Amino acid sequence: MNSRKNPREASPVVPFRSQHRQRAFTITELLVVMATLTLLAAVLWPAVQQAGRHAKAAACQCNLRQWSLAFATFAADNERWFVSAEDEWEPFYRRYGDGPRRTLLLCPMAARYQINRDDPLWQYGETINCGAGSKFTAWKLATRNMASIEPGPVFGSYAINGLGMTFLDPRVTHFCRVRQSNVSCVPLMVDCASWFIQPDTTNEPPAYDGELDVLLDMRRVCINRHSGGINCLFLDWSVRKAGLKELWMLRWSPWFDTRGPWTKAGGVRPEDWPSWMRSFQDY
Repeated sequence: MNSRKNPREASPVVPFRSQHRQRAFTITELLVVMATLTLLAAVLWPAVQQAGRHAKAAACQCNLRQWSLAFATFAADNERWFVSAEDEWEPFYRRYGDGPRRTLLLCPMAARYQINRDDPLWQYGETINCGAGSKFTAWKLATRNMASIEPGPVFGSYAINGLGMTFLDPRVTHFCRVRQSNVSCVPLMVDCASWFIQPDTTNEPPAYDGELDVLLDMRRVCINRHSGGINCLFLDWSVRKAGLKELWMLRWSPWFDTRGPWTKAGGVRPEDWPSWMRSFQDY
């Protein structure tokens, strides 16, 4: 009897899945992948945050360039004469600003409002529906909406330099012996914790980042909003970042001494600055 199998006889069919069974990840491999992703996120996250800050700073400067067109148009329409009182810039905004949207009043780094308890007047301010901002929050002004007749507060994070446009008036500059052409260092609109600013050369810097004063002095504009500086619109219609220590060297008014006690020419030393400002660039 022939014990050999017939080669033509079909061998048992083995299922495909049993021949090529997929291999699953082990817990160790999954932990390694998760650890790698976590490490990459930790390394890249500061760069992502920095890129976001740069993008917001660029958008802030874009807002101020839009304001420069509005101010230049107003100055041309009014023979280079501009109002300087705190309550007179709303009519200007209604005519030359961006209307009821009011987006140009907000720096992207400080576009939301919340009560700032560092404001010396915050309790009183809240009773009248207004309040100061901070480096990363907007101020609130209790008035009717600009460019409308509806009641309601206005929110913003820029301030008007109260005496900035006086440099364009020949009567003022002639009296103070200031050249009208030398306006590239005159701030007009700046990042600020309030809506109006009139700094003095003797104003001291904030003792800590975010300290405010009852008066509208330099402490309201010396805020670390853009990595050691603030964005400024100058009277030559240019826009750039100004360092916090540089603020005392800008010409805020025809009477502002740019060689005051908080400048190198005035004798300030690095150790004279508050500790939170000592690492910033000197000018």
